[in-house]
Amino acid sequence: MTDHTPDAPIPDDRVPDILARAAEIDRQRRETSSVDDLRAVALDAGISVSSLEAALEEYAKADRRSGKGEERKGKSTTTGTLLSVFLGGFGAHRFYLHDNLGILYLVFVWTMIPSFLGLVEAFFMPDRVRAYNARMELIEAVRAHRLTSGEKGRRPCPHCAELIMPEAKVCRFCGNEVAPQA
Repeated sequence: MTDHTPDAPIPDDRVPDILARAAEIDRQRRETSSVDDLRAVALDAGISVSSLEAALEEYAKADRRSGKGEERKGKSTTTGTLLSVFLGGFGAHRFYLHDNLGILYLVFVWTMIPSFLGLVEAFFMPDRVRAYNARMELIEAVRAHRLTSGEKGRRPCPHCAELIMPEAKVCRFCGNEVAPQA
């Protein structure tokens, strides 16, 4: 457990841990994570329930604002599947989902093994793309919550864009010097 205050915003470096744990629960149960599961994951990660509740509320508001007729932003399952079938040997489907494992596909493309793997992975691409889109939406909701909750007095670091105190002389995230605001 980390030592977060009860109403502290969710730190960006903890979000991937939460999402990885939620994905693990999804794989074990072969279904989408429920809100109760996400709460349990947040508590395991040391994140306050109130911060998670607020982030989920923002996520729900963004979901309602998107409307039924609007096309959501995100990766296309069709594109991911086609990349996997036709350019899977080069790892294009991996790069499409920002997965660095695509580099291994490029290195071993001469063995034809990545081409075979690309064909096999075409069957799993719709689920992977949906999971990727869900992760990105949740991350955006958490970031939007961070910017709108309790940190209004902070300013972004000019080097790494993390929120820092106005009087800060050194960014606590990247370690670079910043000019303090008056």
